[in-house]
Amino acid sequence: MGSKNDMLEIKQLTLSYAHQIVLENLSISLEQGEIACILGPSGCGKTTLLRAIAGFKSVQQGSITINGNIVSDDKTEVPVAKRRIGVVFQDFALFPHMSVIKNVAYGLSKLPKEEAQKLAQEAIKLVGLCDEQDKFPHELSGGQQQRVAIARAIAPKPDLLLLDEPFSSLDPDLRERLSAEIRSIIKKQNITALLITHDQTEAFAMADKIGVLHDHQCQQWGTAYDLYHQPATEFIADFVGEGVFISATVVADECEKSASSKLLKLQTQLGHFKLPADVTLPIGSLAKMLVRPDDLRHQDESVLKGEVVGRSFRGAHILYRLKLDNENQTLLCLAPSHHDHHLGESFGIHLEVEHVICYPL
Repeated sequence: MGSKNDMLEIKQLTLSYAHQIVLENLSISLEQGEIACILGPSGCGKTTLLRAIAGFKSVQQGSITINGNIVSDDKTEVPVAKRRIGVVFQDFALFPHMSVIKNVAYGLSKLPKEEAQKLAQEAIKLVGLCDEQDKFPHELSGGQQQRVAIARAIAPKPDLLLLDEPFSSLDPDLRERLSAEIRSIIKKQNITALLITHDQTEAFAMADKIGVLHDHQCQQWGTAYDLYHQPATEFIADFVGEGVFISATVVADECEKSASSKLLKLQTQLGHFKLPADVTLPIGSLAKMLVRPDDLRHQDESVLKGEVVGRSFRGAHILYRLKLDNENQTLLCLAPSHHDHHLGESFGIHLEVEHVICYPL
């Protein structure tokens, strides 16, 4: 799993409170300059993992290594202050009675005053707040306060930056813009960072790699593309992105003449689809196939129609919730917004699935 370029390496980590296991046998690694995200629903162990890396929580089994040095295992517990970690907290945790420059310089108090001032000003410049350095937190917007928190965390030049749900208190538009800006700052400085969030949009915008926590495990560790198009588990297929499972039956492809090399297909109300090569299901078995909103095309000439039972305008697109004839199930369709249909109207649809994702029923 690890390599000599790994800034963070976690091996077979188990974390628990009393006898309650939170995470079990978790292994991930992060190379110098990479940004990773731990994604998962509330209560899955994200914050516990962050606390263990930072040194606020002891480990039961396994090890945490930062920049080649073991900082936590069953024998070692390096103090928080000696781990060379910067932390950006969910509530920013700025000192209200201190100016921006003093907040940023706070973690540099052991350095000579001149050097501390220089590093603080460099960090403030990086986050674009030179004109605000003498202001107090209450005089700043939420986005500016977040930048101060980032500047304070990176000013001591840590080996690893940890971000705990850093954009959760900001409105959605600001969150999206700021996450792109913060990613750019972190990348330019070649900082290794680990973010925890329950927000997929945030994870996709920030991270090179994403780990999804569920049922005490890291169920997949990969790129956003991997998680969306090649989910390792049914939970990830359902959790990442938007989508609906439709029922399917495994059938033989009648076009294949040779019985020994018969291809298998998934038969659904929306058409036939090739069974993925890595899925083993016998003929006649029932399955469920994932349909993403972008798999369902708006097609006027199609004989297959969907009735609009819900719609959400998203600017360039409208996300429709459609009901098929004789089906209790609804599907999601992301259509260009010039196709403007109202509740109760029907329109033609066609399913085109490039990545077939299915599971036994």
